[in-house]
Amino acid sequence: MHSKSLLIALALMAALVGLVGPAYACPSANGPSGLWNVPTAPAEPQDTYSLFVNHHTLDNELTRFGANIGTGLETPLEIGVTAYEPDVGDSRTVFNLKFQAMQEKEKAPSVAVGAIDLTQEGDRTFYLVATKRLDVPEKGKEPHPVFGTVGVGANNSNAVLDGVFFGISYQLSDTSAVLLEHDAEDLNIGLRHHISDSTVFDVASVNNRLYLGLSYNGRR
Repeated sequence: MHSKSLLIALALMAALVGLVGPAYACPSANGPSGLWNVPTAPAEPQDTYSLFVNHHTLDNELTRFGANIGTGLETPLEIGVTAYEPDVGDSRTVFNLKFQAMQEKEKAPSVAVGAIDLTQEGDRTFYLVATKRLDVPEKGKEPHPVFGTVGVGANNSNAVLDGVFFGISYQLSDTSAVLLEHDAEDLNIGLRHHISDSTVFDVASVNNRLYLGLSYNGRR
């Protein structure tokens, strides 16, 4: 892990942990609210926002910074921006968009369409995704919330999100959940923990490498 990238990531994490506010949505590695690489259907709610930083120990030690904002009234629209440096001196800023076309109902999932990297700084990806809450009953206890996601994406890389993808979030407690996903290339697994109502810490194995993330959720 490059020391400069690590120090920057840790400094931002420390700054974010000190903030307070309500919790809403958790950004994925590339920005759109979701799991690790897999986006989920629920979009950032109206008048809320998320700030995030994550570090992925790939060959080039990739660190990403970004923000999402929620807009739209009856149909949530999430607009996001993510900055990263795939190679030394090669800074890129990508824009993401997610439109939640359907809200979840008792017998129907929430459904969204979206795009990652609209300006094609790297590899633009279009996707369609559905998410549904499927509680696991426990005798004498409150059911464990389980959220299932399935979708299909298309890009030119024949890799992450190019094809069918899916994911599951299993709530261990009020503050922690295990997340498992297949991003059309690899099986990824990790833990998402709410440090506070507004701050979320992620640790996972993503594309067979260590992934660390931190996000702050607030209201405009």
